[in-house]
Amino acid sequence: MGTLIIHPQSEEQENLFEQLAKALKVPFEKAEEEQVKQKLSEKYAGKLSSAVADELQEYVRKSREEWSDRDL
Repeated sequence: MGTLIIHPQSEEQENLFEQLAKALKVPFEKAEEEQVKQKLSEKYAGKLSSAVADELQEYVRKSREEWSDRDL
């Protein structure tokens, strides 16, 4: 069987569905409302140590220099 997603429009509808699912012995789970999308910069802020971040910035700087200095 597949997954069925239900979006009740009221608390009453949600309660009725829960009662029906329990009566039919159908497993179900309630998920919290979707979280507001978070910017990646906010999500990963502080995940790298400052030393690793500095090394990464230096690598990016050198890579950009190599691309701008190349002959076409």
